[in-house]
Amino acid sequence: MSFVNPESEIYFRSGLAKSAFKSTIYQDFPLDYYLQGINDTSKLLYQLKLFKSKFYQSHDAFLMHYKPYDVVYKSLKKSNQAAPLWNRIIQEAVNNKDFYDLNKITQNSYELMHL
Repeated sequence: MSFVNPESEIYFRSGLAKSAFKSTIYQDFPLDYYLQGINDTSKLLYQLKLFKSKFYQSHDAFLMHYKPYDVVYKSLKKSNQAAPLWNRIIQEAVNNKDFYDLNKITQNSYELMHL
């Protein structure tokens, strides 16, 4: 299993430098473990005509709901020069009480991992 190194070229090419989360969001699993859920999130956002998401946006949307709140909160970047507006949007969402309540329901959800 390979973990994504934040210093690697693939990290930047995939757009993950724009992610609002540090690599600690993955915990003990590699990015590969979450790819199906990330791809399904991207497809769902597109089918619902919400927006055609970039990889890092689907990545963040999936992981912020799938991972437990304490992991999400601790993994949130304080700032992100690559995508400051996106980082702010995710920070605002994570700091919202409604998101906290929703995350209690969606964290580690089998259904979310297998849309």
